[in-house]
Amino acid sequence: MKRLIINELYSCYKKMNVYILILLSLAIFLQVYILINTKNIQGITAITSDGVLKVCGGLEKDFYLPNLFQWLLLIGILLLLVQSSTSIIGGFDVFLLTRAGSKLRWWTSKVLSLILMTFIFTIVLMVITKIYSKIAFPTLNKWSTYTHLYYPKIFASSISPHKMELIIFCVLFTGFIAITTLFQTINLFFNKYANSYIVILILCIILGVLYMQGIIPRVLSPINYPSTLDIATNIESYLKNIEMNIALFLINIFISLMFVTHSDY
Repeated sequence: MKRLIINELYSCYKKMNVYILILLSLAIFLQVYILINTKNIQGITAITSDGVLKVCGGLEKDFYLPNLFQWLLLIGILLLLVQSSTSIIGGFDVFLLTRAGSKLRWWTSKVLSLILMTFIFTIVLMVITKIYSKIAFPTLNKWSTYTHLYYPKIFASSISPHKMELIIFCVLFTGFIAITTLFQTINLFFNKYANSYIVILILCIILGVLYMQGIIPRVLSPINYPSTLDIATNIESYLKNIEMNIALFLINIFISLMFVTHSDY
């Protein structure tokens, strides 16, 4: 099992070359730079946690198109990174299936490598964001005037900046594994279609817009699974959504395992 996971990770590593890391860094830098400009133009204060909120906080219900593009870019980079684990790659997966000796072991290794790569991506995203934000802003455990203006509900809550960063990480990670395992499961059914990845992503965007308009519930909008800013600002709501992400992740895994073990590959 360990060798199978290593093979899957190596496949992801080859896909995630320097260009993807540079793209991620540029996407984060652009958001922090926008925050710096806003702070300077309006003459307000900002802290490191404001940078984390802007880059990793996700989408508010009254979002602007640039925010949507920035959020979709992060999700797109993640999906590009884990594509080899969310898809079935002809010869490579036949080789791994032969080595595994059973479809259950083969698919379990793909799922575990997907979780590990998603965890690494979340860590890298948070670390790069923290580095840029620390360079630009002071690290305080007290909300700033920027938070008061742009995230008034968070400012008015009893949640401290450091605790909010931990919440954002938990929502991000559980949301990311919910959406990546969803793509992995759907790709099992539509793997033969080359454009299935793009079609699924477009559908997710449409569902996200419908959720923001209040037409459908949050559980039907995958792009909002990793988002924190659209959740009510209290610990109970955050925990509820983290639990929802974990439940969706487990449902995806169960469906995919049932499909794989009862299908011909």
